[in-house]
Amino acid sequence: MQGPAEGEAMAADIGRRGSAAYQAYVLFVLFAVNVLNFADRSILSMLADPIKHDLGLSDAQIGMLVGTFFVLLNSIAGLAMGAIVDGWLRNRLLAVGVGLWSALTALSGLSTSFVQLALARIGVGLGEAVGSPVSHSLIGDVFTAEGRGRAFALFFCAPSVGIATCLAVSGGIVQAWPQQCGALGLCQVAAWKVPFFVFGVPGLVFAVLAAFIRDPAGDAPSRRAARPGAVAMREIVALLPPFSIIVAARLAGGRGLRINLTIAAIVVAIAAVLIALTGDWVQWISVGAAFYALGSWTQGQYHRDPAVHALTIGSPAFLSAVLGAALVGTASGAIGFWCIPFALREMGMDHATTGKVLGLCIAGGSISGTLLGGLIADRWRRSNPAAALWVAAISMIGSAVATLAMVMVRDPAAYAVAVTSFMIATTMWAPGIAALVQDLIPTPMRGRVAALYTVSLTLIGMSAGPYMIGKVADLSGSLRVAMFTPYAALPPCLLLLAFAARRLPAAYRARDHYLTETTNGL
Repeated sequence: MQGPAEGEAMAADIGRRGSAAYQAYVLFVLFAVNVLNFADRSILSMLADPIKHDLGLSDAQIGMLVGTFFVLLNSIAGLAMGAIVDGWLRNRLLAVGVGLWSALTALSGLSTSFVQLALARIGVGLGEAVGSPVSHSLIGDVFTAEGRGRAFALFFCAPSVGIATCLAVSGGIVQAWPQQCGALGLCQVAAWKVPFFVFGVPGLVFAVLAAFIRDPAGDAPSRRAARPGAVAMREIVALLPPFSIIVAARLAGGRGLRINLTIAAIVVAIAAVLIALTGDWVQWISVGAAFYALGSWTQGQYHRDPAVHALTIGSPAFLSAVLGAALVGTASGAIGFWCIPFALREMGMDHATTGKVLGLCIAGGSISGTLLGGLIADRWRRSNPAAALWVAAISMIGSAVATLAMVMVRDPAAYAVAVTSFMIATTMWAPGIAALVQDLIPTPMRGRVAALYTVSLTLIGMSAGPYMIGKVADLSGSLRVAMFTPYAALPPCLLLLAFAARRLPAAYRARDHYLTETTNGL
């Protein structure tokens, strides 16, 4: 039987987390927001060739638009977002972010040059910095540990739905627009511009729905009294020179200054070498700025919040797991983007057929892979706490095999099967790793850590992957040759995941020690 104390505790927990119906509403809104997030993020995949021809761009520039420029402010703002997520009402923050990126997606359709489209994509990246850390944090608080893996599995199906819907609708619009634009009197509008409006406007509706989510920690006075604008400005300024250098000196004196300047020097040296090799200074200056911001943020966390630092960057298991997952994400993001232009160029498929067929392949494969990966990770975890890491390793190897099949086939039907296989393999890792990251971190830190996790995946996975495939395609004249480029990261990825699995018990002990010390200090 259940005693009065246990009953009261259960009632309090239900009151904080909400009823099953309310949890379903939260998951629905977060799912829909994530659908729009990835539809807006991936819309360039179907539109890459029309934009390339209309604006006279190279494949490397297309890679910059989908990766580099999106990552630039997305990563910098994403780091600042962690402090805001943990300190402000998350429903309001999510509503503002969704409204911002949706409006800027629509404005992308007004672009007439590479620079204008790049600026719009930078803005979309800024708005979308809100989505993942807020959603991860809310799922971590609204759902119990037993149901969190399944909630994340469903949540991670949203990118597949968003991408598939985007492909089907965008492909149909591009194919049909020349015949249909006359009836609307809009033939002066290029076909590739229309999908930006179609996917930008619905986000404004879900921004309103997001505002009605109840933050489980919303009664905390610190959240209601927070000034998110001031917090965001303080956090962002601390990441950018010369303010980052001043902050480093204030936090740790001469030693802090030397460390920050060393970080800057390393970033500048690596960027200079890459610029000399590729000639693409915009690409590597942008990526270098984002990595410098990550380094400055890490340095600041070490001094401001040593507990967070110790359980994240200071934890070999956590750091290796995130870096390994980011390398898996490099292949996922790069191949996932370029598989559509590949179908159009190498397989002779038209936009409408590509959108419908590959949209179904991507949706079916991704949802199957995500659910399968979450289920395997949850069940395997009962006997092996490192299960999520081994699922990620299997995912990376499987996606490499599927990519090899994609570049070898010559028949569109066989290509569709290969794409489906790739999507199953390349999505299996995400729910298990996300649940593992949340499991390693106490609740008060989850917003900041979710931001760090998301930024790491985005910065490492998207800053170079799409660009490098585009660059190799430009140099070789063959997208078929370029498609296997991301798998240069396969050996270090597997080594990082294996190392993380070995050090995982120590990470759990460190978490438990922190919780014990915190409880005893109350």
